[in-house]
Amino acid sequence: MKLSHRYENETCIVTIIGNLALNGADKVQEYLQLLTQQNTVKKILLNCMNVSVIDSRGIGLLARILQGLEGKQEGLALCSLNENCLNLLKALRLDKIIAIHESEEHALSDLKNISHSN
Repeated sequence: MKLSHRYENETCIVTIIGNLALNGADKVQEYLQLLTQQNTVKKILLNCMNVSVIDSRGIGLLARILQGLEGKQEGLALCSLNENCLNLLKALRLDKIIAIHESEEHALSDLKNISHSN
């Protein structure tokens, strides 16, 4: 599991290399907890280009992220999911509560428009 982040405006872009499964989900949660404690993070974009598997722990992680960002207005977005991960999230109807984008560029554009409309 390899994690990195950078900021673009009010969005923290977290790039995940590994799987949102088993211990990987726990590592991502620890990493995100450190980031969100800074109070400057209003929006998190998870770039999942290098994520091939999401299991129940990964789904639980997404729910905890959403819960943790509840009072911060904007929330969570995902981008660059592979077909299997995207189909799983759609089957669980998580695409109704989490913004899912095909690319980082589309996600950032959408998140930027959301922040300007508030």
